[in-house]
Order: sequence, then structure tokens, then C-alpha cells
Amino acid sequence: MPRRLRHLLLALLSLVGVVWGGWIIGANVALRLAPQAIDKREPIAISFKAWTLIPGTIHVRDFRMRVEDRWTQWSLEAATATVHVEIAPLFTRSFHARRVDADGVKFRLRTRHTPEELAQLPANSFPPIPGLGPQPLREDDRFPFDPPLEHPWTVAMNDVHASATEIWVDGERFEGASSATGRFGMRFDRHVEVGSAALEFTDGTLEHRGSKIAQALTGRLEASLDRFNPREVRDAAVLDQLSVKGRLRGASPEVDAGSVSTGCPSFKADLAMVRGVLAEGTALTARVPDIESEFGPIAVRGQAEVSFQVKGDEQMDWSLRARNVRATARRFGSLSVVAMAATVTAKSKGTRVRTLGLPTKAKLDLPSARVRDLRALNALSPEPLGIEVLSGSGVLSAHLQVNAQDRIASGSIHLETSKLSVKHEDRTMHGVVTADVRIEKVDGKLQRMTVGKTQLAFSQMVIEKAQVANAPWSGAIVLPGGTVDAHRKEIFRGKVQARFDNAKPLFRAMVDELPVPRIVKGLITPNNVTASADVSLGRSLVEMRNLQARVGRADVRGNATMAKKSLRTVAEVSLGSKRMGIVKDGESTHVKLLAGRDWYDRALTTQS
Repeated sequence: MPRRLRHLLLALLSLVGVVWGGWIIGANVALRLAPQAIDKREPIAISFKAWTLIPGTIHVRDFRMRVEDRWTQWSLEAATATVHVEIAPLFTRSFHARRVDADGVKFRLRTRHTPEELAQLPANSFPPIPGLGPQPLREDDRFPFDPPLEHPWTVAMNDVHASATEIWVDGERFEGASSATGRFGMRFDRHVEVGSAALEFTDGTLEHRGSKIAQALTGRLEASLDRFNPREVRDAAVLDQLSVKGRLRGASPEVDAGSVSTGCPSFKADLAMVRGVLAEGTALTARVPDIESEFGPIAVRGQAEVSFQVKGDEQMDWSLRARNVRATARRFGSLSVVAMAATVTAKSKGTRVRTLGLPTKAKLDLPSARVRDLRALNALSPEPLGIEVLSGSGVLSAHLQVNAQDRIASGSIHLETSKLSVKHEDRTMHGVVTADVRIEKVDGKLQRMTVGKTQLAFSQMVIEKAQVANAPWSGAIVLPGGTVDAHRKEIFRGKVQARFDNAKPLFRAMVDELPVPRIVKGLITPNNVTASADVSLGRSLVEMRNLQARVGRADVRGNATMAKKSLRTVAEVSLGSKRMGIVKDGESTHVKLLAGRDWYDRALTTQS
């Protein structure tokens, strides 16, 4: 090689070396001084350690950035990062990264509130951000950098690959292993946008205000945030710019919160949200292996599956399916209902996330449940009736409409007994009783109930005394309506209608002990009976007013009061123009064979 050419090459290499060396020295000095060069009016603080050997490639360690605007405060940390940045835009206050690779990323964001709003929120509603106060206070309506900066910085990162260990937004905190890819852009006080981002969760936990709500979280979410102006789009309205699609799987920890405790539920979620509106395909299913809860005086235990699904026309279907359910009345421990399955379904309208609400109306379907021991009804039976359930079980079904907003329910309940045995004094009654209850209204604490048409049907009933059983009889008691209140002395008040077929055995048992002539007993032991009365059932007092009955060919009217085991009654039996009066007061019974027209009214007045 000629000497002149060799000298030229050496000169060029020296020039390149000087330029490169100058770049390394200048760029590294600039990187060291960059955090101090930021306009103090800009609400941003940055610290990092960085170096570069190749123009446009920066290696960063211990990166920390804190930004606040009128509505939010947020911080971003990264343990290490490699940034491929374009040099020329830096001179026009624009940071443009072609690619960013970062590890150990932590992101925290909190929404600013006025002092009045902060007073209504729990103290653990926000993440701590170093350099800022414990709470995100918004003292007035001014933007933090009013008037707007004339030439604010623009940030654009086009190809971001980051492994994150923490994402904390207000009271929601994800901690664990995750990775993110995508692009990000913002111009201080002008616009913010996130495009084509993807989050993958390989293992992590999710907390709400310090309480763990999910663990072993896995899945993938694809998201984008349309460009918006932070001056114009505020608070939850940002959700209207957000689109998300993906799938999550995980489990929740055991719950022990007051009246509810559970095992470890598992869940799966498919999410499709377009600009803040849940789209068809969004679904969530959570399985709870063991749940215990209390609904007023009822304790419930079983397994459950809770789900909701977005349908077309902005409709959401909700359901709760329970299996192996056992419900027990806390005051009457032996009164329990065991069901293989029960279903609660509901619908709600509207799928916009920031206005989303739970359904207020639902349907409860209990197709079949077993009432194991009816002896628990003894605790509910009024004492004056002297009725004791000796044995029996039942099969129960229920269909209810529930209004959660008003805390009321309505619907129907059907109960059919099996091997029922009831004792009254020295008599025992066996047979089948079927109850159909129409509920007009029951309060949320299951204490007060208004019933519509309710019927107790009796079939194959046999009365046994001294081990001698009479012929079977049947009949029905109908309640057109009334009220039931388990916490008052008067448990039930309402009108009662009755019809009995083949009723001779029943009425013979009822009047055998009455000291009346045999011919009179014959008149009041017919085959068929219809009756109606106003009835009040209390724990220690039973009253029957305005009794009107057709007993065979006879008409009966009367009033009766029973306290403890003492019966007071006034009754009139009419057969054609003949009237007979009966007055019973405790152990004393008086019969008026030929009663006058006004005898009944006078007897009522005398007894009262």
C-alpha cells in the first residue's frame, strides 16, 4: 500500500476514533446530566444510571420516573433496560425509542382526589409513590402546569419488551411474574395513548386494598388505549378509550368475612371489551368448593358455581348454581333442608364498564330438597294447640322471585310429607300432608311474610287411640291470605277456609269427649264439612273468630279462644229452625238444646 494512502487511512481511523471517543464522552456526560436538565415547571422527576458505547443504544440501570398531572400520579421503575433511541429528535424535545428491553419493571398509578373525596375512602386505597405524599391530593381545579408549556416533551416507544414484577393501580395490585409488549406514546399535557399492547401473566397474586383476591394468576390480555387528552378525559372516563381482549385463570384464597366463609375458589375469565363496553364473548365462571353463609335466621352450606356472560343487545346473564346444599334454621337446629341442586338466575341491561351494576332482580329455583326431620316444627307450633310431631320427613320445592334492591321475595313453595305422625293428647294421627304456599312478600331477613292463597291438603289420614285406628279421611285447609311474623307473639293472622271429605272419623274424635246427647253428636259428625273463620295463631294464644261452617245438614257458627290447654268457645248449631247452643269454658261445658234467636249474641257478650 502506498505510504500516502496508508497515512490517509490512519487519519480517517483517527478521526473516527476521536469522533467516537467524543461521542462516548459527550453522550455519557449528557446522560449523567439529563435528569437535571428537565424543565422544573414540568411535573416529572427522573433518575437513572446509564452509559452508551454505540450511538443510539443506551444501557440503563436503576431507572426511576415519577409523573403527575391534574388527575393522576404515577411512577415507573426498571432494574435494567436497553434503549435504542433516535438521536436527532432529542434536539426537538422528543424522545423516540425504536426498541426498549426492560427487566424488573414496577408501575404504580393513583387517581387524585379532593380532600372531601379522600375522607370517604379507606387509607389503603392507593399505592405509595416515593417523593409524593401518602395520599393523591387534588387541592384545586388547576392543571399542575398551568399555563401549558410552550414546547412540552413528547415520548414515543414503539417496540417495548418488559418483564414486570408489580402493577399497582389505586387499590388493585398485581405482584408476580408477567411480561408486557407493545408501544406507548404521550405528550405532557396534550395526549396519552397505548397501542397494541399485550400482557402475559405466568404466576402472580392480585390484591384489592391490601386483601388478596386472586392467586396463581395466569393468562394473556391484549389491550389498546385510544389517544386522549388528559385535560378533557377524566377519572373513570378513561375506560371509554380502553379496549381489552384475552383470558385469565386463577384461584382465590379462602374467605372468612363475617357471615361468609369459603374454601379456595377457582375462576376463569374471558374478556372482550371495546372502548369501555363489554362485548359478546365476555364470561366469568368461579367455582367455590365449600361455602358457608348466613341469610337472616338461615345458615347455608354447600358448593357453588357463580357465572356471568355477556349476550347480544347489551344484556348480561348471571347465575349461581349450588350443589349439596344444606340450609338450617339457627333457632331450630333440627329444621334442616338438604338439596342436591339449587339455581339463582338473573339478567341485567347495560354492559358499559364504568356504569356496570349488579342485577337487582333474580329467580330462585329449588326443584327438589329433602326436609329430614319434621319434629323441628314442634318449636314453631303454638302451645295451646297441644300438637306434637312424632316423626316425619318431607320433599320441598320452591320457585321465588327476588328483588335484592328492596330486599323482598315472592313466589311459591311446595312441601309433601312422608311418614308423618302427629300426637294430640291421647290420639295419634298418621297420613300425608301436602302444603302449597303462595308467597306475596317476604322481607330480606326472612322474619315477616305475607302469603296469598295457601293450601294444606290431607290424604289417607288415620286417627289412632288406644292402638285402635278409625277409617281414613281427607280434606284441605285453604288460606286466601294472611301474614306470618316469626318474631311477634302473633305468628299468623288471616282468614282460613276448610273442606273435609269422609270426615266422620275426624269429627267423632273431636266431639267424643263433649258432654252432649248422642243424638246431637250424630248431627255434628257428617261425611262432608266446609268452614271458614278468621284465625290468629300466637305462641301462647289461639283465636278463631266468625266461624261459619256447613256440617252435613247443619249450619255452625262460633268463636273460640285457646290459651295453654284451656278452651273457651261459644258455638251455635242450626238444623232448620232448631238451634242448639254450646258454651265451653275450660273444664265446664254447657249445652242449650233449644236456643233462641238472640242466644248466640248474648252468649258472646257474656263470655267477652
